[in-house]
Order: sequence, then C-alpha cells, then structure tokens
Amino acid sequence: MKGLIRLIPIGGLANRMRVIASTAKMTAENGGTMSVIWNINDWLGCGSRELFTLKGYEIRDRNDRGIAHLRNRIGSRTYFLRGVRYYGNESIYRYTVGIPEEDYRKNLTEIMAYDGDMCFETDAGFYWGRDWSIFEWDREITAGSEAIIEKLGGKGHYVSMHIRRTDHLQAAKDSPDSVFIDRLDMIFERDGDRKVFLATDSPELEKRLMDRYGRDRIISGGEKPLGRGSAAGIKAAAVDLLCLSGGCEIYGSAGSSFADTAAHLGGGKCITLRAGS
Repeated sequence: MKGLIRLIPIGGLANRMRVIASTAKMTAENGGTMSVIWNINDWLGCGSRELFTLKGYEIRDRNDRGIAHLRNRIGSRTYFLRGVRYYGNESIYRYTVGIPEEDYRKNLTEIMAYDGDMCFETDAGFYWGRDWSIFEWDREITAGSEAIIEKLGGKGHYVSMHIRRTDHLQAAKDSPDSVFIDRLDMIFERDGDRKVFLATDSPELEKRLMDRYGRDRIISGGEKPLGRGSAAGIKAAAVDLLCLSGGCEIYGSAGSSFADTAAHLGGGKCITLRAGS
C-alpha cells in the first residue's frame, strides 16, 4: 500500500478517533500516507482544531450540513472518476464484521495490496491495530480535564464510569441503571472513600446517583451542553473522555465505544456492565 488514504471518519467523537487511530496504524505498518477529512455536522458539530491536532498527519475540517452534505456524499461516491478506490461503511463492515479473523485479515490484506489512492469513509476501526499516541489535545481540553482529575485525587486513584442513555437504545436496554448501582455499591463497600468520575448524557441519572452516594464521592464534569451538534457539547465530551481515561477501573455501557476509547487512551481496559453478568 503506497498511495494516499483519504480518510473520512464518521459518527461521534469516540468512533472517529477509533477510525483515525486504526488507519494511522495501518499506514505506519503497510506504507502509504493518511489525510483526514473532518466533517462538521449534526453528529459532531465541532472543528477538529478545537479538539486536537494529529502528530505527523494532516487533518482538514469541512462543513457537512445541508446542501454541503449532499455535495460531499456525491463527491465521495465519484472518487473512482479520479482513480481513487472508495470504501464506505457497507463494504468495510462486509469485509470486517461478523466473519472469522482469518477472513477478516485476508480481506484487509487484499485491500492493502492496492498501490493506488484510496478513500475510507466509515465509523469502524477496521484495522487490527491502533495508534492512540497521535492525538495532541488542545490546551483548553487538557486544562479542563486536569482540574477535574485533581479533584479526584490524580490519575489512577479513582474509578471511571460512563453511562450512555438518551439516543442509545442498546445501552439503556442491555446496561440498565441497576447494574451501575450494584457496581457502585460494591466499590464503596470495598473503599468508602473512593471517588468515582461519572460521565453520562442523563442529567436525571447523574442527580440520582449523586443524591444516593454523595457529591463528594460521585464527581462529574458539571453542567454542560449535551447536544452533539454544538462545539461546546463536543468539547465537554472530550474533557469527559480524558477524565475517564485516568481511572484505575473504567466501566461502560454495552454497545457504546466512548468508555472503550477512554480506556485505550489511558492504556487500560474497559469493563462493560450488562444485565445478568
């Protein structure tokens, strides 16, 4: 693989980071270069420069709302006119998801054998390796997370918990509130002074847990805009992500990539809490 990879990560913040880290590892191990196109849209309404830069790689923001969205979709699907091989979500998932690892690696090896330019437009971290070290966070993001981590006693001295609700039906169904309450009961029974960083998109659940266990033990990023479509909401999510990454244990909802990405950033492992497990 020696050509240019035009990478268009889609979805939310964690999904996009996973795609970028995956492609960076792929090009580092197999040749080629990566150039990232960062869409600003209703799924993620924040420019990349307000979040991070990429060490050694180009990233370019573009508007992806309204008519621009339609123009961008047409542009992606006509890359072949310029000699660029295009892989969208449908083809990526067909090549990588729900198949034996041997077939998965074979399919990607065939893709990587191509010497020309390619475009990947996906939310799947499709390569078998990731390079998380390429993200260099904006100072505003790191300062916000450092202030909260200091309240928690420093990295590695608290437990992290991400509870996904609202628009993620699988998370709410497979990982109900009760499994997190049971785990919190266990954590505080083991160590009554332990602090827990809580990240959730449900203000009602956040209040309920703080009332139950105390605001000195359950600590969050405070009131913040929760919408994906605003820059402020995404920057608050980035602060949450870095805070989650510093926990000695990281728990998350089923089907949500946010806690898993945080664990990778911190060099740890995410424990998914499910009903009945």
